[in-house]
Amino acid sequence: MRRRPNPWFFIPVALGLAIGAALGWMITGVSCTDCGVTQGLVATLGALVTGGGVGVVMVLAIRSMDEAKARDMAGLPDPGAGCEGE
Repeated sequence: MRRRPNPWFFIPVALGLAIGAALGWMITGVSCTDCGVTQGLVATLGALVTGGGVGVVMVLAIRSMDEAKARDMAGLPDPGAGCEGE
């Protein structure tokens, strides 16, 4: 089941990008003086890493919600805890 992208799912990714960039910028600024280029590179790297991590979690959450909705539509019961071993 394909669904239209929901813009609300992009807000956590954008927030992760901003927080990662801010942390990279601040940590490099504290540890290095007159390192503008290095600060920019570390901020970019921090943004990519945190944004990518949040993006992966969001994709997994979307897939999980789609799977639950498909099970509900098919009339199947909730698998409950411990279904991973089946």
